[in-house]
Amino acid sequence: MSSTNAGNVRREVNEAAEKAKKGARDLKDDVTSRAREGYETVRDQAQAGYEQASEYAHSAYDKASEYAKDAYDSVREHGGETVESLEATIRRNPLAALAVAAGAGVVLGLLMRSNKH
Repeated sequence: MSSTNAGNVRREVNEAAEKAKKGARDLKDDVTSRAREGYETVRDQAQAGYEQASEYAHSAYDKASEYAKDAYDSVREHGGETVESLEATIRRNPLAALAVAAGAGVVLGLLMRSNKH
């Protein structure tokens, strides 16, 4: 083999090695870029999911809070009416109210006494 042929072979091998190195760098850069894009996509979707879940939780809390407030107001309003109605009935019929209270006391006393035996 002549020195010219050997020089050409070395040059071609070096050129092929450089092309392979460049191809490997390009491939690495491409894989890195795609991985970064995938990460950013997943991150953005996770953030959107978190925000959606947070909005849903706040909405559910607000609805439950409003429902509890309405229930509280309703009990307060109707409970007050019931107490007032009961007081008015006792004032109109004090003897009947006393008889009902005494009867209830006797029944409760009998029930409590029978539970002890």
